[in-house]
Amino acid sequence: MADIVSTPFNIEDLDNITCDGCFGNHLERLYGLNENNRPESDLPEMELKTHYSKSTPLTLFTKEPDETIFTNSQLISCYGNKQGNFYCTLFFNKIWNNLTVVPDHSGIGVIDVKLNEVICYWKKDTLIKRIDQKIQTLMLYSIERNEGQFRYDKRVLYNNTSYEKFLEMIMGGAISIDFRMRVGKNRGTAFRIKKRYLSSMYSSHDVQMDGPPSSIHSKKCPETTIGNFFSENEFE
Repeated sequence: MADIVSTPFNIEDLDNITCDGCFGNHLERLYGLNENNRPESDLPEMELKTHYSKSTPLTLFTKEPDETIFTNSQLISCYGNKQGNFYCTLFFNKIWNNLTVVPDHSGIGVIDVKLNEVICYWKKDTLIKRIDQKIQTLMLYSIERNEGQFRYDKRVLYNNTSYEKFLEMIMGGAISIDFRMRVGKNRGTAFRIKKRYLSSMYSSHDVQMDGPPSSIHSKKCPETTIGNFFSENEFE
């Protein structure tokens, strides 16, 4: 495949310019892939991601809970709005509509603090499998858009992460759990990270130049801890 970084494309080439995943779908087509939501990475060697808006978190993967006490329609009824939508972003140690994220030694749960009950739960082994299959190596393409055209401005290859690092990002407030459902449709429960914290989740990252993607000459990321890296106000 010819290098696509800095190659101009027309906005009309996109399926839907208002769609969150329109750039990602376009990139996948350039790689010869059909739109998909597979549990494994897009390519055998890496997951492909695009990022356009600085304020929009990056979806690492979607995964429905292993255990839940509610059906989707019950979740919408209990926590959704009058229009029948249940869209929310949940963080560890923050409460939204009585809901918060609580990890334990066996996995990650969402708890209703008023009911004092876990309403859904992801097992540790399930999350380890998804992380290993989906995002162990991730190629992120940045998007630059101007006057009816867009281009893939640069790409960064991120290598080697773990459940322990993922959990650290959850507890530090860098990763959220997003429910995205309405009556009759569920877009998938997403684990999302703010782009500026992505390098702290991986052991190394490498800004790729022109030519085919390569994992060599990676830059090792500095070790960080929740205490010295995150501050409460950074996640508003």
